[in-house]
Amino acid sequence: MKRGSQGSARRAAFSSCSRPRDVFAIADSVLASIHRILALYCGLQAPFSVHYIQSFDEKGALSKRGIRGNFSLQVYSSKGVAELADPGGGESLGSTIFQRAASDPAVMEALGLWGESEVGWSRIYDIIEFVGGQNEIARAGWATKKRTREIRQTANHYRHLGSPKKHPLPGTVPSIDEARTFAADLLKNWMFSRSR
Repeated sequence: MKRGSQGSARRAAFSSCSRPRDVFAIADSVLASIHRILALYCGLQAPFSVHYIQSFDEKGALSKRGIRGNFSLQVYSSKGVAELADPGGGESLGSTIFQRAASDPAVMEALGLWGESEVGWSRIYDIIEFVGGQNEIARAGWATKKRTREIRQTANHYRHLGSPKKHPLPGTVPSIDEARTFAADLLKNWMFSRSR
């Protein structure tokens, strides 16, 4: 296909649509190409979406509009979604946490510790310290002192890569995925205890 012919084909495909909603499939295809380019060169993951199509008549005046409301939700844990939706005391856990975050700075700080990006060793260490360290975690029954110490020591080692002798790895080294799950469970338990 020649350089300009693909653009002409798309224009022809758009022109052949009689209703705005007929354009969505074509627009989605165009957007998919844009997303692939942005992912390759910029590291962006699907930053745009097509919510509506506006058509114009021959004089350039607004004509018809096709609206497609959409909402994307990537579910990594259906258990987590169910946990947030589970009613407890008349409200969902998600709603309770949201409301508590607005009124309790510690809840907002806990949510900030987890953040919106992948949790690394430094934040795992900070989460353990935030909820009270190994003694408080054991006292609350959330984990044993031994398990907390192993994960905390591993996290501390990776936080201080410049001095591995001063901050050695424990005998049993957890994986980053195990440590993330551990830290998430700690924060969930802490949130639950805070919302009672």
